[in-house]
Amino acid sequence: MSKLEYGFVRAISEIVAGFVMSVFLSSFVNAGLIPDSFVLLFHVLNVLSTVLLVFAMPFWATSYSIGWLVGLWVMYSSGLVEVFELLVYLVPLIIVGIRFVKKFE
Repeated sequence: MSKLEYGFVRAISEIVAGFVMSVFLSSFVNAGLIPDSFVLLFHVLNVLSTVLLVFAMPFWATSYSIGWLVGLWVMYSSGLVEVFELLVYLVPLIIVGIRFVKKFE
Protein backbone atom coordinates (compact mmCIF):
# COMPACT_ATOMS: atom_id res chain seq x y z
CA MET A 1 0.00 0.00 0.00
CA SER A 2 1.43 3.39 -0.94
CA LYS A 3 1.87 6.15 1.61
CA LEU A 4 -1.01 8.06 0.02
CA GLU A 5 -3.38 5.10 0.43
CA TYR A 6 -2.12 4.40 3.94
CA GLY A 7 -2.72 8.03 4.98
CA PHE A 8 -6.23 7.91 3.53
CA VAL A 9 -7.05 4.66 5.36
CA ARG A 10 -5.64 5.99 8.62
CA ALA A 11 -7.72 9.17 8.49
CA ILE A 12 -10.90 7.23 7.79
CA SER A 13 -10.18 4.66 10.51
CA GLU A 14 -9.33 7.32 13.12
CA ILE A 15 -12.54 9.22 12.50
CA VAL A 16 -14.74 6.13 12.39
CA ALA A 17 -13.14 4.83 15.60
CA GLY A 18 -13.82 8.17 17.29
CA PHE A 19 -17.43 8.08 16.14
CA VAL A 20 -17.92 4.50 17.38
CA MET A 21 -16.31 5.35 20.72
CA SER A 22 -18.60 8.36 21.07
CA VAL A 23 -21.69 6.24 20.36
CA PHE A 24 -20.64 3.61 22.90
CA LEU A 25 -19.81 6.23 25.52
CA SER A 26 -23.18 7.95 25.06
CA SER A 27 -24.98 4.62 25.23
CA PHE A 28 -23.23 3.60 28.44
CA VAL A 29 -23.90 6.96 30.08
CA ASN A 30 -27.57 6.92 29.06
CA ALA A 31 -27.94 3.37 30.38
CA GLY A 32 -26.34 4.41 33.69
CA LEU A 33 -23.46 1.95 33.32
CA ILE A 34 -20.78 4.61 33.78
CA PRO A 35 -20.93 7.95 35.63
CA ASP A 36 -21.12 11.27 33.81
CA SER A 37 -17.65 12.19 35.12
CA PHE A 38 -16.15 9.63 32.75
CA VAL A 39 -17.35 11.72 29.82
CA LEU A 40 -15.06 14.54 30.94
CA LEU A 41 -12.17 12.08 31.16
CA PHE A 42 -12.81 10.89 27.60
CA HIS A 43 -12.96 14.50 26.35
CA VAL A 44 -9.64 15.28 28.04
CA LEU A 45 -8.06 12.18 26.49
CA ASN A 46 -9.48 13.14 23.08
CA VAL A 47 -7.96 16.63 23.28
CA LEU A 48 -4.62 15.15 24.39
CA SER A 49 -4.57 12.66 21.51
CA THR A 50 -5.42 15.45 19.05
CA VAL A 51 -2.53 17.58 20.34
CA LEU A 52 -0.13 14.64 20.07
CA LEU A 53 -1.36 13.92 16.54
CA VAL A 54 -0.76 17.52 15.48
CA PHE A 55 2.77 17.42 16.91
CA ALA A 56 3.50 14.22 14.94
CA MET A 57 2.26 15.60 11.62
CA PRO A 58 5.49 17.39 10.61
CA PHE A 59 7.23 14.02 10.51
CA TRP A 60 4.75 12.46 8.07
CA ALA A 61 5.73 11.93 4.45
CA THR A 62 4.17 14.37 1.99
CA SER A 63 2.22 11.68 0.15
CA TYR A 64 0.96 10.26 3.46
CA SER A 65 -0.20 13.75 4.51
CA ILE A 66 -2.04 14.23 1.22
CA GLY A 67 -3.80 10.88 1.62
CA TRP A 68 -4.71 11.75 5.19
CA LEU A 69 -6.16 15.10 4.05
CA VAL A 70 -8.24 13.40 1.35
CA GLY A 71 -9.60 10.97 3.94
CA LEU A 72 -10.35 13.86 6.28
CA TRP A 73 -12.21 15.68 3.51
CA VAL A 74 -14.30 12.57 2.75
CA MET A 75 -15.27 12.25 6.39
CA TYR A 76 -16.03 15.99 6.63
CA SER A 77 -18.25 15.71 3.56
CA SER A 78 -20.14 12.85 5.18
CA GLY A 79 -20.76 14.90 8.33
CA LEU A 80 -18.58 12.92 10.75
CA VAL A 81 -16.09 15.75 11.23
CA GLU A 82 -17.13 19.18 12.49
CA VAL A 83 -15.78 22.46 11.12
CA PHE A 84 -13.66 23.12 14.22
CA GLU A 85 -12.03 19.70 13.97
CA LEU A 86 -11.44 20.25 10.27
CA LEU A 87 -9.61 23.50 11.01
CA VAL A 88 -7.42 21.84 13.66
CA TYR A 89 -6.60 18.95 11.35
CA LEU A 90 -5.57 21.19 8.46
CA VAL A 91 -2.06 21.34 9.92
CA PRO A 92 -0.85 18.75 7.35
CA LEU A 93 -2.08 21.03 4.56
CA ILE A 94 0.09 23.83 5.90
CA ILE A 95 3.04 21.45 6.21
CA VAL A 96 2.57 20.18 2.63
CA GLY A 97 2.36 23.79 1.41
CA ILE A 98 5.61 24.70 3.19
CA ARG A 99 7.33 21.63 1.69
CA PHE A 100 6.23 22.61 -1.84
CA VAL A 101 7.42 26.19 -1.37
CA LYS A 102 10.81 25.00 -0.08
CA LYS A 103 11.14 22.54 -2.96
CA PHE A 104 10.73 25.23 -5.60
CA GLU A 105 12.90 27.91 -3.97
